[in-house]
Amino acid sequence: MAMADKRDSNNKKINGDRCCENETARFIYESSLESARHSDILMWQVTAIIWGANILLLGFVSEAIEKQPSSRSITIGLSVLGIVLTLFVAHFFRIAKIGQGIAYETCRRIEEHFAKDDLRLCTNIHYVYDRAVWPKAKHCVWFITVLFVLLWIGALLIAH
Repeated sequence: MAMADKRDSNNKKINGDRCCENETARFIYESSLESARHSDILMWQVTAIIWGANILLLGFVSEAIEKQPSSRSITIGLSVLGIVLTLFVAHFFRIAKIGQGIAYETCRRIEEHFAKDDLRLCTNIHYVYDRAVWPKAKHCVWFITVLFVLLWIGALLIAH
């Protein structure tokens, strides 16, 4: 049995190669966009969990320093753990941004080929985000990372 030709709304035959190219590009675009969004959600969830854990851990350590000076080795161990977790956030953020950047770049390349200028979502977001949002967000992440490391170093010095 012969396959039916693909037809548009006016019952005109659609070029099969062009149709497949559009479908493939659409699939890649949607997959890349989903991957980029997943990276963003994961980055912020990991960051929030670890920063929240740092605050709780700092509370436990400061209470241990105050009430039980004999628990010095545990306090030092928790302080080192706090420093490692804090540095992991910055490292994880940098690594996740690499994959996210590749995914969004793929979307921008597809938009360049298939979309009109005013309909290029990723391209338009990239234009604003890279200039206005990301530098500030990156500086905030590093500032909070440095602040946590300094607090942990202070806890280490007090415990020592």
